[in-house]
Amino acid sequence: MANSKKNKHRKHSSKKPRKVWKWIVGVLVAIILIIGGVTLYSYLNVKKSADEMYHPVKVSKTRDVQALLKAGKPVSILVMGAMTTDEATMSEAFKGNTDTMMLVTLNAQKHAMTMVNINSTLLTDIPGYAEYSPATIGSAYSFGKAATAIKTVQDYLNVPVDFYMMMNITGFQKLIDQIGGIDVTPTANYSFEGSEFTTGQPVHLDNLTTLKYIGAPTDDPTASLAQQVRMKEVLTATLKKAFAPKNVTNLGLIRSMAKEANTDLTMSDLTTVIRKYNSAATGSVDTKTLNGEVVKADKQAFAVASQADKQNLTDALRTSLALPSAKTSAAIAVK
Repeated sequence: MANSKKNKHRKHSSKKPRKVWKWIVGVLVAIILIIGGVTLYSYLNVKKSADEMYHPVKVSKTRDVQALLKAGKPVSILVMGAMTTDEATMSEAFKGNTDTMMLVTLNAQKHAMTMVNINSTLLTDIPGYAEYSPATIGSAYSFGKAATAIKTVQDYLNVPVDFYMMMNITGFQKLIDQIGGIDVTPTANYSFEGSEFTTGQPVHLDNLTTLKYIGAPTDDPTASLAQQVRMKEVLTATLKKAFAPKNVTNLGLIRSMAKEANTDLTMSDLTTVIRKYNSAATGSVDTKTLNGEVVKADKQAFAVASQADKQNLTDALRTSLALPSAKTSAAIAVK
């Protein structure tokens, strides 16, 4: 594949169901929970954390997102996660790939939510970077951060992205020991560095065993997809426990977590999302995954989604957003 060598240097140097909404976007929920019942001092500290997380994007939104929020109409949030180095934080100039991507739509009128897991190794064109295209969809963030990731997903599925949230998964791992570890139930057998994990058998993870459970980064599309599933399990369990009643007023914990996330949702937006879209979070949940088929080009493995699979997701997402039907983007041809 052309420009494959150029794409290589873009990889970052990481080392390594319904309640999912509240936990995957758990930072947002935690802020609102704290607002609900504590002192002005606490509120101001939480607002400071929200302000630290706020990172607007230099991209023209395809819709008037403020009008949508005000009216309580369906909205979408692109949730991304990256395993950065221990020294990196979301406030620094991180320019690596995203290891996990998920597009979430909230429809308060229908009390419904749609969650689409996007395989980060899927090939696509990167808007504004034709000389590097096609490249993996997970590399979009490395080219132009959240703005490029948003445009890439919008073009790929022909669906508007109203907001984004970026999380440092490695940073969240550092909080696991602070909350006494986490419990996960593996959905597939997995082993790494002498540790065995069995399907359906609950396991308690501390910070070190969490790293083993997630495993080392990989360029293999099939292994990468499985790793993305484990990362989501870890992130969900961490946020669930971190925002348990005994922890939601732990301002030190909240401030630490705020350092590991970026979003273009303001404090006011966060309040509105939780207040007006709670029915979507507690209603029906439609979970989908776009895996694609593994292909090889220039001795590298990637994933390519068929036109039919992409169209099915485009239809589902646009329906959940109360938008008219439209064609998805053309499938990528690999030479």
